[in-house]
Amino acid sequence: GENMRNGAVLAQEKWNKEHAYQQVELVTEDDGFSSAKGIAAYRKLTSIDHVQAIINMSSPTIDGIYEEVTKTTLPILQFGEQSIEPADDNVVGMFPNSIEAEYKYGKYLREQGYTNIAVVYTRNSTLERFVKGFKSGFQGKTTDYVLEPDQKDFRTTALKVSETKPSMVAFIVTPTTGGLFMKEYLK
Repeated sequence: GENMRNGAVLAQEKWNKEHAYQQVELVTEDDGFSSAKGIAAYRKLTSIDHVQAIINMSSPTIDGIYEEVTKTTLPILQFGEQSIEPADDNVVGMFPNSIEAEYKYGKYLREQGYTNIAVVYTRNSTLERFVKGFKSGFQGKTTDYVLEPDQKDFRTTALKVSETKPSMVAFIVTPTTGGLFMKEYLK
């Protein structure tokens, strides 16, 4: 998120430098990859700051505000994947239907000869769509290991994954959960 924010700041500075007659103000909020924080930020941006457009970075936020957003004409530039299929609405996905990338990831691993893959993923409606796309491309045997978003102890799951001796482990996880799991898995 920090890099995306920095990119938006640079774009704003460049625009304002080149368009003195039409200055753009950038108002930023941090959703902390949390739906609740994202909803609060959206409501502040629209009711207090009265923004004319929103650039959203995370999946939890778009999932939390989607129903409310689509009742308006406010343009939303969406960088994170949605948990629902993209539709013809005011949410413009920068990476529309990223599921295709997951499909190709699975297909690539199948073509490389992998036969028994452990799929470790965070329980999250968006990531579950990624897993579905991955499996559709792989079309082979997978064993799922689901990590809960608030899970703190990964020892049991890490041990189960390593004991099955998969030919490949595919991770489709949120950054925090994935990092904590990998720390334990590498032990």
